[in-house]
Amino acid sequence: MKPFQAAIAFYPFCSVPEPINTPTLILAGGKDQWFPAELCVEYVNKLQPQHDINLKVFADAHHGFDLIGIDIVEGGYTVRYNPEADADARKMSREFLEEKL
Repeated sequence: MKPFQAAIAFYPFCSVPEPINTPTLILAGGKDQWFPAELCVEYVNKLQPQHDINLKVFADAHHGFDLIGIDIVEGGYTVRYNPEADADARKMSREFLEEKL
């Protein structure tokens, strides 16, 4: 079975570091209350990947920063569109895939 050539994770839950054998781009919101970006920073620092792992934290972005028009605050969690983070994430994703595929 051929492995994935690239992976992109938008605001993932970064937990126990597991080996990653695929070039990966992680895009996280600095204000994400559900899946804090700090966990992704720790996750990436603990990994010993076989390939490049790129992490971008958008400082002013919440969970769902790429979901056009969304703005929900419920149970203490915010899911909010951020046009700047969305545009940057789309550009970074395109460039990453063009490079890796």
